[in-house]
Amino acid sequence: MLCSYATSGIAQSTKTGTVNRPEVETPEEIQMEAPVQIGERLELFVDRHLIETMTKVEFRLHEPQRLPLPESPLTGAYMTIIKDGDLHRAYYRGDDPDYTGRRNYSGHPGEITCYAESRDGHEWTFPALGLFDVNGTHSNNVILAKEPPFHHNFSPFLDTRPGVDQNERFKALAGHPGFNRNNLGGLHSFASPDGIHWKKSSDKPVIPYQQSWSHAFDSQNVSFWSEAEQLYVAYFRTWTRLST
Repeated sequence: MLCSYATSGIAQSTKTGTVNRPEVETPEEIQMEAPVQIGERLELFVDRHLIETMTKVEFRLHEPQRLPLPESPLTGAYMTIIKDGDLHRAYYRGDDPDYTGRRNYSGHPGEITCYAESRDGHEWTFPALGLFDVNGTHSNNVILAKEPPFHHNFSPFLDTRPGVDQNERFKALAGHPGFNRNNLGGLHSFASPDGIHWKKSSDKPVIPYQQSWSHAFDSQNVSFWSEAEQLYVAYFRTWTRLST
């Protein structure tokens, strides 16, 4: 199941109050509009799909607070955090200081993917993994380099599907139309047994770029195994050409 979706923030309900399901007007609607059974499942109230009225409750954008982090020479954007047991794993885009080419476009060869970890979500470390030579040293926290445009928005997830191959316990989507839409345009699948050593699953994208789009995938493309749908679900952004 694939969805194209973009949002500017996450809303949360605050304060104490009550919420009610919509009223129905006919016996047929009463039968069709039975309450949604969510059990113990957590629900994000990003819209009013489950709510008709609210009393002393309001939607409010969450207000993030800056948290100082240890100094790292390879900082960047598109942060993904995965809770794996008692370990928090963070993935983010960095820049290779050695790259001297053009940087004014998404998916350029100077982009890299970096890794950090934490036991409590507050104190973070940047382990020296020794996987790639960046800035003249292997002593860095880089997990993916020299494979543009996949570093631009590498977005991993912990695969919770029952029976998943342990060699593919972690998966990720990455890709961008970039400079070669015919050959590399699309979201490609990556897999890892430990969240650190990654391999591309196929040379072909699992979600190809469509020529009818004016642009796509220039954001954090989120994917996961959905227990509700019993499918893998991906959220990504596309641009459409507007006729004038």
